[in-house]
Amino acid sequence: MMRFPTKQFLRSSQQADSVGQPNRSPTIHSSNMIMQMQKRLGNRATLQFLQSQLQPTGSAVAQGKFEDDAGTRFDSEADLSGLQIVPSAKLKAMTNSQEKYWISTQADLVTYNGGQAVRMLPDKKHIIGETHGDGKFDRETAPWPNVKRMREGIKNIDDASVVTAYNQNKKPADAPLEEEMGDLTAGKDLALEDYNAYSITQLAIINQKFRASKDLKLIQQDFVSAVECAEPFKILFNYFQIGLPLLKKQQRSERETLYVNVASVVADHLTAFGDLRDIVGQKKGSSALSQDQIFAIEDLLGGVIKELYKLVAADDTRGGMAKLFFDHPLVKMNKGHKVDGDVLDQVQALNEGNPFREAAMVRRINAASAPLFVQIGKAHVNRVKAQVSNAEGYQDGDDFKTKTTYQP
Repeated sequence: MMRFPTKQFLRSSQQADSVGQPNRSPTIHSSNMIMQMQKRLGNRATLQFLQSQLQPTGSAVAQGKFEDDAGTRFDSEADLSGLQIVPSAKLKAMTNSQEKYWISTQADLVTYNGGQAVRMLPDKKHIIGETHGDGKFDRETAPWPNVKRMREGIKNIDDASVVTAYNQNKKPADAPLEEEMGDLTAGKDLALEDYNAYSITQLAIINQKFRASKDLKLIQQDFVSAVECAEPFKILFNYFQIGLPLLKKQQRSERETLYVNVASVVADHLTAFGDLRDIVGQKKGSSALSQDQIFAIEDLLGGVIKELYKLVAADDTRGGMAKLFFDHPLVKMNKGHKVDGDVLDQVQALNEGNPFREAAMVRRINAASAPLFVQIGKAHVNRVKAQVSNAEGYQDGDDFKTKTTYQP
């Protein structure tokens, strides 16, 4: 006859293996208890008992929670009694649901219970579109100042040793690498952009315009402007500066060597680099470039792009972006393959919403914990949201405000 353990046996086993721990399935997590069961009951009976414990009973309900920005939690109707209110039916239902809501202050619950609408934040990753610079993101997320923000305007790289080497070897008057890449918040907010993926896009766009120079000259004399060249020039300069201290190291990691390779391409094309500098400084217009000078700039941009592909695709944990790179029409264009369609239309489409940058964005958002605010251009919202777990997407700050305003 099969004998299952008594309640006294379970309690003693739990105490022996889980002193001071919450009462959570001791029959599953206690290795000491399993060994004792095997001795008393045998392997088969022990296995059957453990399997029975894994079956959902339907009696345990994950309670919803309210938590304010100061960290005060209300996990049950009993907690709500401390607010000296009689919870309404709707507030009770929310408390007993499986959702968690972040509120600004405890007073919000009193206000909501009293029949007025309040802002509540579901425990999710909130991907909020914006027209850059409209200010709605900061205004509408203000009720939750302690919720982390991830911003498209902030860029960095994940390779800490590279950043350290740069900052330790830079001139005192120079800005740290984080600032050069666009991380202007000194760690206050999270970077949404991977600088390597972002750089591939920016360089590929300007390279495509240089490749189409013959056609574009028919439309405008200076087919590539100083403004358009400014960011690509800064990117090239940054990677050159990144590579210098790494080149001096006696021993380099594989990834550090990849950064050196990017810098080496710039070093091998200093004349073309100087032509870009002159365009940015408005010492010459792009129309003044000879065909050979244009070819040299293409070689510079294409060479750096090629090395950046290797850098971003080197780590398979980065969301499988290599496939996106090499399958995308822009990559084929930069490899010299003919691609149908208007050049300017292709450049515009890539600039507004491209898979290179978005793959890196998705990886970073998925790695972060909820609650989270993500500030992102409107064109990216739907595609990024579809690839992120536990997320809600909003077209702009007004849409976010509407959907996080709860009516009593």
